[in-house]
Amino acid sequence: MDIVILHVHRPFAIIRYCLRAIEKHTQYDRIFIVGDLPKFLKPSDSLIHIPHKRKNFLNNKGYDIWDKVKTACQDERLSDDFVLFSDDCILMQDVNEFKTYKRGHKLNFTKNESGEWERIKPDTLSIIERTKLLCYNYWNKKLGFKPFNYDLHCPIPLNKDRVLGLSKNALYKLKEVRAEGAYLIKSSYGNYFNIDAEVLQDVKLSIESELSAFLESFKGWYFSSGLFINQDGETKKVFESLFPKVSKFEVEVKDNGRRNTTSKRKRKQSDNT
Repeated sequence: MDIVILHVHRPFAIIRYCLRAIEKHTQYDRIFIVGDLPKFLKPSDSLIHIPHKRKNFLNNKGYDIWDKVKTACQDERLSDDFVLFSDDCILMQDVNEFKTYKRGHKLNFTKNESGEWERIKPDTLSIIERTKLLCYNYWNKKLGFKPFNYDLHCPIPLNKDRVLGLSKNALYKLKEVRAEGAYLIKSSYGNYFNIDAEVLQDVKLSIESELSAFLESFKGWYFSSGLFINQDGETKKVFESLFPKVSKFEVEVKDNGRRNTTSKRKRKQSDNT
C-alpha cells in the first residue's frame, strides 16, 4: 500500500522526521509527496513528487488539503488503497495496519469554563472551527443525524476511487467553498461512506518548548508536532535523537542549493554500526 504525504514548506522541515519514522515503524510500497518538495529529498521510483500549488483565489487550508488529496488520487501510479499522512505526523511505535479513528460527536460543541459541553456560536469561532461547523451542518442536514469527527492528526486509510467520487459530489463544488472555511475531507469521507472507526484521543503538540518533557512520558503510537520552527536548536536535537538513521530518500544540500550524496555515505555508515 502506498503512502501520501501532504507537504507545505516550513522553516523547520519536520517532514524529514516524518519520513524517518515511517521507515522505522511501518511497511509501504511507495511514498507520494504532494505539494512542495524539500531540497534534501530526491525523487525516485519509491519516492514520487506530485507538484501542487495552492489556488490563489482561495486562501483556504481545508480546500487546499482536499485538492491535494484529489490530485494524488488522479495519478495512475497511486495504489487504489493508500494511507494519508500530514507532514508533521510522527510515528512512535510499529504500525502493521492503519485503522480509521474518530473523536466522537464533537464537531460543533466545545467546553465552557465549567467544563460542560455547550453549543458554540459561529461568529465566535476561529477559521478552523468554522470549517468544522460547515462540515457538521452539511452532514446534519444531509443525513439527519449528528456526524462524527474523523479529523484527527493521525494517518487515515483512504480509497482513491471513493475520494474522486466524493469530490464530484455536490458536497464539494467550488461555488460552495466559502472564504472562512471548507468541508473537511476526513470527516466528509468517514460520514459519507459510514466508515467504522474507533474513538481516539488526538495528540497535537503546539508548544515547542514542551517537546522534551512531553516525550518523556508519552506512550502513544503517534503525535503531531505542530508548527515548530527551532531548526538549529533543542527541537532538532530531540528529533535527531529519536530518529538518527537518515532516510534513504535524503540527500545533503550544499550551500549553493545543489544535492550531493554525502547523506548516502552517512546512511551506509549508520547501517554498519
